[in-house]
Amino acid sequence: MRILFIVPYVPSLIRVRSYNLIRTLASLGHAVHLVALQPPEDRYASVEGLCSFCEQVDVFPLSRLRTLWNAAAALPGALPLQAAYSHHPQAMRHLRRLVDSGRFDVIHVEHLRGAVLAEGLNGAPRVFDSVDSISYLFDQAARLAPKPTQRLMARLDLGRTRRFEARAPFRYDCVLVTSPVDARAINELAGGRAQDRIALLPNGVDLEYFRLTESPRDPATILFSGKMSYHANAAAALHLGHEIMPRIWQ
Repeated sequence: MRILFIVPYVPSLIRVRSYNLIRTLASLGHAVHLVALQPPEDRYASVEGLCSFCEQVDVFPLSRLRTLWNAAAALPGALPLQAAYSHHPQAMRHLRRLVDSGRFDVIHVEHLRGAVLAEGLNGAPRVFDSVDSISYLFDQAARLAPKPTQRLMARLDLGRTRRFEARAPFRYDCVLVTSPVDARAINELAGGRAQDRIALLPNGVDLEYFRLTESPRDPATILFSGKMSYHANAAAALHLGHEIMPRIWQ
């Protein structure tokens, strides 16, 4: 298949879900044309590795000024701020030209932040990789996120995100999520009518990259791996340190 793969950030060993999906699709013989945004937090990300297994890579810088403008413009409307974050007219015009060429068998768009980029692209079946149910995440973040600003932002965007996710299974040909919990959350938002339009695709682990070594190690060591700019990972690390480890040490 020829796949138009759309992501709101640069896939990498940090943005690992899309990175491994693209690499594996290419290894199975599919032709992947990647269109990605490069937001401020990814400004140092390299596309060099992606070029080795993508047919083509198109990257559009997304400035901080643009993201702030996008959020301000979305406030009076119904679009979730997470979706509005990636509004990029130049990238969207480029995507329309690609789809209008008729070259692609399927359009794959990842995350709520990427959803806006696929609006109006109707020349091929569209797969929306939601990754998580963001409204389910925000419901927890509104109560449990480590910082008051994170809790406030979750509350602000929760209603909009629920309405978006309730419609998502009927706006795309298929919605992917990583776990049964997320699938159930989106199906409930959709009134229990979307179970046949939601598919599970768990995150995998690259066992070649993360392979055991024979070097000596302290057996009383726990490694917590995660992108700590993501509030759910930070909350999990704090919970581990404050609530779980004292019980283990005791």
